[in-house]
Amino acid sequence: MLTVRKSRDSAYTSTITVTTLKTFGNNVTATFGFTFQNQNLSITLKLCDCFKYSWFQTFLKRHSNIISCPIVPGTYIITDCELPPRDFPIPVPNGVSKGLAYFSTGKEIIGGGTITLRNI
Repeated sequence: MLTVRKSRDSAYTSTITVTTLKTFGNNVTATFGFTFQNQNLSITLKLCDCFKYSWFQTFLKRHSNIISCPIVPGTYIITDCELPPRDFPIPVPNGVSKGLAYFSTGKEIIGGGTITLRNI
């Protein structure tokens, strides 16, 4: 993951590269969590079920080469995205928040990451 800011007045954007060796669909569970103002929020969905949400589809169309689910083996790039996405349905309060995402099959974690968000 690479995060940059093009100028002082622009938002920070990130580029994320992911390579998969297997096909992933609803055999994978995606968990997204956020901690802000001493409160925790966690959302767990089957991977392909994420595609049912318009904000998720819009985000992928705008920033990635992921076009459908199941996701077949390959290298995928999410480019120039703001985290959290602009149309993310949960407001991120001002201050420092922590975000996480991980992916699992059963009890085995197969990938994930964390990010610190500073919303001013």
